Amino acid sequence: MAMKGKQTKPEIALKGLKRVLHEAEGEIPRALMRMPDDAVKETERIEESMRRLERSSRNEKFTMAIDPKTDGYMLDMLSRDKDVVVRCNVAGNRNVSVEILKRLSRDKDVVVRCNVARSENVSVEILEKLSRDKDVVVRCNVARSRNVSVEILEKLSRDKDVSIRYNVAMNWNVSVEILERLSRDKDVGIRYNVAMNWNVSVEILERLKNDSDKYVRDMAIKTLEKIQGESGIM
Repeated sequence: MAMKGKQTKPEIALKGLKRVLHEAEGEIPRALMRMPDDAVKETERIEESMRRLERSSRNEKFTMAIDPKTDGYMLDMLSRDKDVVVRCNVAGNRNVSVEILKRLSRDKDVVVRCNVARSENVSVEILEKLSRDKDVVVRCNVARSRNVSVEILEKLSRDKDVSIRYNVAMNWNVSVEILERLSRDKDVGIRYNVAMNWNVSVEILERLKNDSDKYVRDMAIKTLEKIQGESGIM
């Protein structure tokens, strides 16, 4: 039996793990709190990751940041790197967690925030925040995201910037109601994208067949023919 007041090896390891994760602003997995014996190996693994990172060159960090095999702890540390390219690569990693993306969505660099908006793992909550970003390019990436909600697209469809409405009109998550409004937009490119969007209604296409722009008319006719062909309507 251990002497009173003397810590066991697992208890010391767990204390060290708390310190390491606190410095990295991470969270301690609940499983480790219940099973302190596992904290020994986990502490060693994290500290080895930290040593590896310290030894890594700039190019090695670039590779680790984008490699889908890089573990979550390493990605977490790389997401705090001073080098913007490293942070951009982390945001673009296909296995990056929502927690890391949430932190990177607050990054000062525009390209990092754009990569967050483009991520397949990005949440609607993060996209909603980025939809209010001051940078137009960031909002454009939100508008073209496959994870974006109809509610966010509704808001962005009223954006003053043409390029943002242009991207909304291309998004396949967009509703018919939004497409109806955008089909009357002054910008030719936006109306063209509406005519090309598979969520568009026959009624909208029939009207766009008479659009003032030849390319819009041609695309409306082409999309209408595809829809009618698939439904068997002649």
